[in-house]
Amino acid sequence: MPRTLSPAARIERSILSDFRKPLWRPFVRGIKQYKMIAPGDHIAVCISGGKDSMLLAKMMQLLQRHTDIPFETEFLVMDPGYNAENRQRIIDNAALMEIPIRIFDSSIFETTKIAERNPCYLCARMRRGFLYDRAQEMGCNKIALGHHFNDVVETTVMGMFYGAQLQAMLPKLHSRNFPGMELIRPMYCIHEEDICAWRDFNDLHFIACACRLTEERDKSGDGIGNPNRAEIARMVTNGNYGFVVNALRRMSECECGPNIQPLAAAPDYTFNRKFGIEIEAYNCSRERLARELKEAGIEVTVEGYNHTTRPHWKLVTDSSLNGNDTFELVSPILVGEAGLRELEKVCWVLELCDVKVNGSCGLHVHIDAAGFSMETWRNLALSYKHLEPVIDRFMPASRRDNYYCRGLGHVSDGMIRSARTVDELKGRIGDRYHKVNLEAYSRHKTVEFRQHSGTTSFTKMRNWVLFLHKLVTFATRGQVPAGTALQDIPFLDGEQKLYYKLRTKKLSA
Repeated sequence: MPRTLSPAARIERSILSDFRKPLWRPFVRGIKQYKMIAPGDHIAVCISGGKDSMLLAKMMQLLQRHTDIPFETEFLVMDPGYNAENRQRIIDNAALMEIPIRIFDSSIFETTKIAERNPCYLCARMRRGFLYDRAQEMGCNKIALGHHFNDVVETTVMGMFYGAQLQAMLPKLHSRNFPGMELIRPMYCIHEEDICAWRDFNDLHFIACACRLTEERDKSGDGIGNPNRAEIARMVTNGNYGFVVNALRRMSECECGPNIQPLAAAPDYTFNRKFGIEIEAYNCSRERLARELKEAGIEVTVEGYNHTTRPHWKLVTDSSLNGNDTFELVSPILVGEAGLRELEKVCWVLELCDVKVNGSCGLHVHIDAAGFSMETWRNLALSYKHLEPVIDRFMPASRRDNYYCRGLGHVSDGMIRSARTVDELKGRIGDRYHKVNLEAYSRHKTVEFRQHSGTTSFTKMRNWVLFLHKLVTFATRGQVPAGTALQDIPFLDGEQKLYYKLRTKKLSA
């Protein structure tokens, strides 16, 4: 006899089979595309009791079973003042779907009921604050909300329709009021009509808004009320949501328009970029180091000081360095992950030869800049300037501002934005002895970053190269705002944020 499935098992099967294409695949794709979940995350899945949040909870359960990424979940229900019937329906649905919810109470409905203006906005803000607070108490670092693709579009349309402004609902967002907390929207790529179809397929009955204002309006029976977000969005767009997405994408590409990144495709941070490395160090003769490198399969020559790019590694002199047997080891053009693997072998040899660094040494990285638009150059200069306080904190004092790596604080944002050519921007920043050296473009068609301290550690080199690669990639789309904190840098993943957080902590001790 065929095994009888429980209601929860049937619901799970419907997600993974009947609704695999419209629900499960875009759910997984959105999480991967926007890097919403990292190993070790502790996520509070926030449940209002509606169809969206209940589906989100069930899919987060399934994801835990079907992914190799280790993360924890809490299923959190905040009761803002539901009537007894709605509260019980949430409890019953959670039991039916085998979702282990935790309920806590608040008095949000009572507060927003007496608000004279924007009660819905106030309710949403208060709900989120309560959820952040409770999630943080439970040891969570993220909250997950059930917003879907239609919510993204409707938010945009409402902003344009009522406020004449372009607003975007982000797939993930760092909290400004709760440090270390992040909001994610795993259903960012899912359409509401598919959620409704799944609900009806399983004959599920969830609560709607359950707001006291909504209840009172519905009880009046006059059928009169303000049109909701979805109705307004349909009226304005005539149901053509693709038009909104395309309009946002075109506006983000326009030089004078706002940079609305979230609704466009996420930048591809796959590391396949050309780059170069200059390692300044001492305590090993160039002849011995060259011999050991050759034995390790690294092609290298010993030369006098020069700026010529070779098809092989070169060992040159550098009069700016202090110590015995000083040298500068300059790479050929390296490419992507293969280049990093070659660099790692070089670091093994440096360790073998007991190579050392001191405060006079630096690590210079060249990133391929061929094909940069002028907008990318401006975004890059602005982003580095805005991130300079953050970068300074994870660099030793010797690399925060010295003669050979001066900062960008002397050039204003306006001067950067008004630069019309690379040469003009270079003239405003200054000579090559700056943290960002634009003179390298005329010599090598690269941009040189000179701030990193001298090191023989491959871990440090790799993280810095990837940091710069992602910074440049991000600059093709937009700029990092002034005052951005480390945890809010948009192009870093959780692992890199942790790495530089620990570097900052170590250097501040």
